[in-house]
Amino acid sequence: MQLLAKSVGEIEEEGLVLLLPLYQLKMRGIKKLSPQKRAGRMEEFKAMLGDIESAFHKALSEGAISEGDGVKLADVLGTVYRHLYSDLKDMEEVNDMVEEKFTSWFDELAEKVRQKSMVEGMRQGMQQGMQVTYLLTKNPGLSDEELNERTGCDVESIRKIRKEIMELS
Repeated sequence: MQLLAKSVGEIEEEGLVLLLPLYQLKMRGIKKLSPQKRAGRMEEFKAMLGDIESAFHKALSEGAISEGDGVKLADVLGTVYRHLYSDLKDMEEVNDMVEEKFTSWFDELAEKVRQKSMVEGMRQGMQQGMQVTYLLTKNPGLSDEELNERTGCDVESIRKIRKEIMELS
């Protein structure tokens, strides 16, 4: 496969968005140029980075990659970029901009994933609590261990629910 011969759009169409970090190799020749010649290719370089950014956000919004994969992809994009281009002193402005973008993507997505995980944990806990409550009202003689086996709810939570039910009775 000739990844670097493709455009970012072609990479998107083929569902190869996870290969975007490698696509950054396309401009690695810029490192060998003199600062003056490098300045002449800077718009092309920035356009490549803009295309990568657009593809990244499009893949997330369309569900081509999960937010969890997006976190990993943003991290790898930043790592590859730093490895390839961070040593170019005349590109400090671009490097700072790119570093800020990759860091903000990573932080933003990591926070979303953390929040979803927390909400899912709360939902699961509520569901288990409702199951325990139902089973206890139907069969108050069930032991904490039996309730744990049936619902997956931890024994300490089962004891709290049992205590609350007894207080209400």
